[in-house]
Amino acid sequence: MVAQRAVNRVDSAWWVALRLALVLVTLVAVGWLLAQAPLRYLLVALGGLIGAALLFRHPWLGLCGLAVAVPFGPLATISVGPIQVGPAELLLVATLSVWYLRGAAGQAHPLRLGGLAAAIGVTVLIALISSYRATQLGAAAQDLAKWVGLGVVMLYASSQLAPRQIGWVLAALLVGGAAQGVLGVFQFASQRGPEAFQLLGRYMRAHGTFGQPNPYAGYLGLLLPLGLTLPVSLVVGRRERHWSTWALAGLAATCAACIGAGVVLSWSRGALLAAMVAVAMLLLAAGKRARMAALVAVVLALALGPWLVGLTPQGIAERLVGGLQLLGAELSSIEVTDANFAMIERLAHWTAAWRMFEQHPWLGVGLGQYAAVYPEVAIARWADPLGHAHNMYLHVLGEQGLLGAVGLAFFFLGGLAATWKGIKQCTGWRRAVVLGCWGMLWHLAVHSVVDLLFVQGIYLLVGLVLGLMIAVQQQEYTTVGSHHHVDL
Repeated sequence: MVAQRAVNRVDSAWWVALRLALVLVTLVAVGWLLAQAPLRYLLVALGGLIGAALLFRHPWLGLCGLAVAVPFGPLATISVGPIQVGPAELLLVATLSVWYLRGAAGQAHPLRLGGLAAAIGVTVLIALISSYRATQLGAAAQDLAKWVGLGVVMLYASSQLAPRQIGWVLAALLVGGAAQGVLGVFQFASQRGPEAFQLLGRYMRAHGTFGQPNPYAGYLGLLLPLGLTLPVSLVVGRRERHWSTWALAGLAATCAACIGAGVVLSWSRGALLAAMVAVAMLLLAAGKRARMAALVAVVLALALGPWLVGLTPQGIAERLVGGLQLLGAELSSIEVTDANFAMIERLAHWTAAWRMFEQHPWLGVGLGQYAAVYPEVAIARWADPLGHAHNMYLHVLGEQGLLGAVGLAFFFLGGLAATWKGIKQCTGWRRAVVLGCWGMLWHLAVHSVVDLLFVQGIYLLVGLVLGLMIAVQQQEYTTVGSHHHVDL
């Protein structure tokens, strides 16, 4: 017995020595690599270690980072085969990994499933079914990952956030949008950007870090309803208005002004139209006083319409109403000019998507296959597929057929139904969050008629706002105490 213990002690000593040697070799190797690496890599590694430590300590910070990474992610996007990966996607994976590890240790809340989660699940399932035709599997996987990412972000945010954490995520969303708005104002005034974005000979269309005015304006337009409802709720919803309340309301209003300026200066007709519809739907859903204000505004607009049109700069008026005469025309025979190029290009891609739908009406040509099939259905002179059909509904019809349209309907109707329920049941600042989500969905629905906004991480933004909407509803049910209903 004594001999056996002695042997065990020797084995243990050898094992400890081996582990110490491995640790020493690892440290030496890491030190050598750090000494050889460029300074920017060292800074990235240091930032990654600090971020990982914070994420393990406070996982909800991952959603704050995600809110900022979505607009600024295009600055650091890399290609992994056919798939584009940016900071937002990497941060999402890291946040979910931390949640899984904490859940295994019993330190995380379980995911809560609901009606909207089921609706998005149907959308994902239909997208998966439509991918069976795909010849380019990478493109199909990337499009499928967008819907999965949207649903996962929604589930995580709705299940894991406490009330105070929701406030920080909302602040990150607005600050990220405001930063993009300020950048757009700078681009507009200083003429920083590609020559193709020049406007009226002396300005530049705002495009932020997105590289294109339309997705930039779409991103800001999705945030604008939150920027409008939160400042009002901070002032109207508080019986006692401390100086901090006014400061927060002023900060939120400033962010909203920057976001709105970016939308206008992007010169995006789709975003401007969608923003007007979103604001109108906000007013209709907000309460009696808001509906009365909307009615007065409509009456004034009708009475002063001719005078207002006369004051509108000719360039803005043309961008808002121009191109309608091209609908139904033979695109291959129209002379392309600088004035009609954008409209004809969109119509050409709409036509191509419709031809795909005509060829495969039930299941489409396959998820993510628009660019691959485009040469077979393209109109003469418009050979570049541009990645999508510049219309979410026609794009889904072309790639996924009628079954895909059903999936898209599940998403929109499920989101609007869940949000409408929250508008009726929530109060105070929580109701403002739900109203902001309501406006976001309407902006997405309208803007998607002339563009496809599920690009460059914007789909993660949609999932995050939906998750916040569900989270505030759940917390409304469990909060003890009376609330003051805010009629915005």
